[in-house]
Amino acid sequence: MKIFASVLILMLKASLTFAADDPFVGTWTMNLGASKYPALELPRKMVIVMRETPEGVAYRSVSKHQDGHTTTAEYVADYSGHLALVVGNAGLMAPVSVRRIDSHTVEASYMRGFKAAAVSRRVVSENGLILTITTTSLGESGVQHSKIGVYDKAKSRTKDRP
Repeated sequence: MKIFASVLILMLKASLTFAADDPFVGTWTMNLGASKYPALELPRKMVIVMRETPEGVAYRSVSKHQDGHTTTAEYVADYSGHLALVVGNAGLMAPVSVRRIDSHTVEASYMRGFKAAAVSRRVVSENGLILTITTTSLGESGVQHSKIGVYDKAKSRTKDRP
């Protein structure tokens, strides 16, 4: 029994250490000058907050667009690849599947039907201060589109919402 309890404690400590070291957790603000979006799609401002929860990582983004309207998106997902519901101020959105590729890379696939409608590859720099999100999707004409968002990490981790 003592061996089982010791193993369980070690497993819990290891999982807590991994979660605490997740470089994606924190508040990220889009660097408009470094991001590469089609002119009309570049938001005026975008903030992403990712925080740890018992169910996985809670993601919330708030974007203020060129025409003044604001959009939000949020979900909680682990890195297992299971689908998670995405909810925004417009209601339910395409569900997302999130997988960890390595310690600094995550891939989020936004599903429509049984196919990925868009894939976002998120990479945190080695120093943990820059997040680059490269999103590829198929346009209505079947042509592949890409956009690159570059985000700067806030000085301290926060549990606040944008």
